[in-house]
Amino acid sequence: EGTGFENRRAALSYRGFESHPHRFLIDCVKQDIAFMYPLIAFAKWCRSMPLHEMAPYIKSLGFDGVDLPVRPNAGAITPQDAPQKLPEAARIFADQGLTLHHVVSGITGSEDDLPQQLATFAEAGVQTIRLGGWHVPPGEDPRKRLEDVRRDVAQMQPLLEKYRLNAAIQNHSGNYLESNVSG
Repeated sequence: EGTGFENRRAALSYRGFESHPHRFLIDCVKQDIAFMYPLIAFAKWCRSMPLHEMAPYIKSLGFDGVDLPVRPNAGAITPQDAPQKLPEAARIFADQGLTLHHVVSGITGSEDDLPQQLATFAEAGVQTIRLGGWHVPPGEDPRKRLEDVRRDVAQMQPLLEKYRLNAAIQNHSGNYLESNVSG
């Protein structure tokens, strides 16, 4: 049960703030988040669950959508079985009122089956894929690795455009090109 505020101005005029400031703040945050941004679950933590159990469980936790791993050893769906299972997953999530927000892939741009993977994602209604990580092994020149990755991603771009897919990159810590500065 939220406070039912239509906007922040209405929230600020709420008289219950003085008697229950913590509940007021929690309600405001919940409402702002629900109004502005969907709450998305990265389903890696429940990848061993069958999809028909995963979807209602994620929905029961209050999420609006799912970032679903589709990569080797991912659990529920691998790139090899994605053509059969991904459309079913999208339907199962939709039946629970969840969006298939992202497919979290292992794609780095050099896969032989890249066109087939991207076509599968697009056919299942996916709009954004999260690309795999680019590890920099000890002793390898990160600048050389970056050149290789730039080339691979540039070669991937026409396929992303063809299938109308957006690509996203997740910051990682450690020896990855996409490490953030807080590493």
